[in-house]
Amino acid sequence: MATGSSAATDGSQARPLGSSGGPSHVNGSPFLHPGVTGTARERIPTIIISCIGLLGFPLGTLINAYILVKVCGKQGQFVMTPEYHRIIEVTPHVKRKTSIAAMVLLAILIILLIGIIAAVVIK
Repeated sequence: MATGSSAATDGSQARPLGSSGGPSHVNGSPFLHPGVTGTARERIPTIIISCIGLLGFPLGTLINAYILVKVCGKQGQFVMTPEYHRIIEVTPHVKRKTSIAAMVLLAILIILLIGIIAAVVIK
């Protein structure tokens, strides 16, 4: 169990100690005032930097558009909520797994990218 949290052994909902129902620690950005909620603290700088990154046509536009969709979409909004952070604290044994197919695809894309860069540099 994470430090600063209490486990619920009797079926009640676990809540972090020393807080008013929110997470005891949410990874935050040092750019904003500490009084700003965790959701805004992470999302606002990400959105600003991604909007600037949209200017990097064509690859930067694609990557940063994807980041904006993920951060501003339904999933991104839920991941930034105190409820999601409580779920993570209560279930530390659950780990995210990447499929082998995704890893193979990533390796192929990296090899192709290196090949394209090498072809351009050698010419």
